[in-house]
Amino acid sequence: MTSAACDPSERAGDTAAGGADAKRRADRRRLWILLAAAAGLGLFAVGILQLASLFRETALDQEREAARTKLELIAVGLAGELAKFETVAEILSGDARYRTFLRQDGLVSLEEINARLEQVRDESDALDVYLMDRGGTTLAASNWNQEVSFVGRNFGYRPYFQDAIGRGFGKFFAVGTTSKVRGYYFAYPILHDSQAIGVLTVKMKIDHLETVWDGKGSDVLVADDHGIVFMATDERWRLRSLWPIAPEVRERIRETRQYPDDAHEVIPIETLETLAADERIVRLTDAQGGDAALWLMQELKMPQAGWTLILLSDLSRVDRSVLQNTVLVAACAAALFGLAWVAFERQRRTRDRLLSERRHRSELEKLVEERTRGLKTAYEELRGVQEQLVLNSRFAVMGRLSAGLSHEISQPLTAIGAHLDNARELIARDRIEDARQRLADIHRLTARITKIVRQLKILAHGSRIELNPVSVRRAAETAIGLLREELAKSPVEIELDESSLIHVMAEPLLFEQVFVNLFSNSMQALSETRAPRISLGVTRSGGWVEIVVSDNGPGLEPGRLEEIFEPFVTTRSGQGGLGLGLTIVQDTIVRFGGRIRAENRPEGGLVVTLSLRAAEGKGPV
Repeated sequence: MTSAACDPSERAGDTAAGGADAKRRADRRRLWILLAAAAGLGLFAVGILQLASLFRETALDQEREAARTKLELIAVGLAGELAKFETVAEILSGDARYRTFLRQDGLVSLEEINARLEQVRDESDALDVYLMDRGGTTLAASNWNQEVSFVGRNFGYRPYFQDAIGRGFGKFFAVGTTSKVRGYYFAYPILHDSQAIGVLTVKMKIDHLETVWDGKGSDVLVADDHGIVFMATDERWRLRSLWPIAPEVRERIRETRQYPDDAHEVIPIETLETLAADERIVRLTDAQGGDAALWLMQELKMPQAGWTLILLSDLSRVDRSVLQNTVLVAACAAALFGLAWVAFERQRRTRDRLLSERRHRSELEKLVEERTRGLKTAYEELRGVQEQLVLNSRFAVMGRLSAGLSHEISQPLTAIGAHLDNARELIARDRIEDARQRLADIHRLTARITKIVRQLKILAHGSRIELNPVSVRRAAETAIGLLREELAKSPVEIELDESSLIHVMAEPLLFEQVFVNLFSNSMQALSETRAPRISLGVTRSGGWVEIVVSDNGPGLEPGRLEEIFEPFVTTRSGQGGLGLGLTIVQDTIVRFGGRIRAENRPEGGLVVTLSLRAAEGKGPV
């Protein structure tokens, strides 16, 4: 009989074989898991590298755009500053007092000229202003009473003097041979019978511009046509050159004494990547041989001055941004992978999954907190850049304003000079009454210039003011008195309501200027209106007073009402207006704590309404 039982040795062999197979399967499974993990990690690393490259490209583009905007604003501001001092030099050269002094007829003393030059320096914020004879010797200067004075020194070797004598205008940047201070020179000839008998020079200071341009993480350089950096926010780059200087150029600089002899050391610039014709990534090493740094170097030509503006932006900010973003994305991806793995193992390792989620949640919170701190830092840096852009834009406004001032002031100054010459001749002929008439004309022209300057000072005045009870009627009557000459030549009638005796809280002089500007604006608008009339009405409601100034003119187009209070916007085509009148009114009323609005009357004309706080216990209630 055959037994059905299996041999124990056979069962043991089968078990051993099955165990070996299970072990081989487990080993293969672990191997595939390791290979899959390695492949996944490789793909993850490649993806992170690609993402980091994308982050860097995006961050670099943003840095380039922001830096280009900053560079253009700096160029506009610098051009405006140059235009301002060029205009000052041109206007001053037409002053007849300098011509009279150079002719040595004894009518103008040296003390008067020195005092005048000192006054011009203080008012224009120039570095120095001085007057030279035809040979280049300084006869009078704004620093006549200082330890380092230009009086008696000869600057005939300077190109700006030679150009002013030969070509009618000279400008030049140099380090002062007397003061050792850097500056930009503007020179105009003093003419007599179409011949140059002297030169008036204005030296513009530049240190304050470097201070304004100085920003965190960037440097600004200005190089001349020889490649020598004469302005820089970082003194390491000042008076160094962008490329080797040719021997003939060195000789020319030595002849004109433009820079010190040791001012031509070449800045070591190594180009790593060219992004555009005027943009590249460079490595710079400072003069002390310190660690080299990577910079984004952008250039902007200023052909009118022959200069090149250079902005160096520290790329460490870009690297930090790329690193932060890459780490954040990698951490988020790793966290998601971990959460997926925990979900896959949920049934078998519930407790471990909960612990893992808690751990990863904590890591994510820390990453978010770090990112939030980084965003706050970036926000503070962006706010600083915004404040810097606003300061440079003001230089652009200065350029626009100087053009208007040149037109407004040059004609009265020229007329004053002519009247002075005429008055001297009349006095010499003993025609005293005619001479008095010329002096009266000079007084009228001087009052016009004073009025322009006063409006600009009111517009620029930014300090706190003291408010006091002021009668609306008295302020309006004072304004009418100031405009009596214009009103005498015009058929315009100004009507004051009896309720204008009410008092408001204001600064008296500025409040009077408000009415001067409003009445002047309405008079201009009524120049072609029959029976022109300006009305002033005042009403009080609670603690507020509404002052309404209206006219029966043509009013404004609806689109112009939105921009009537903007600076440099004027409707006086061809009448030489600066467009600052209503801007000054709005600024003044806001500083009083009030409000202003403008609208057209249904029956025609413009209505300007001022809302100011009432003065308690003053005037009718």
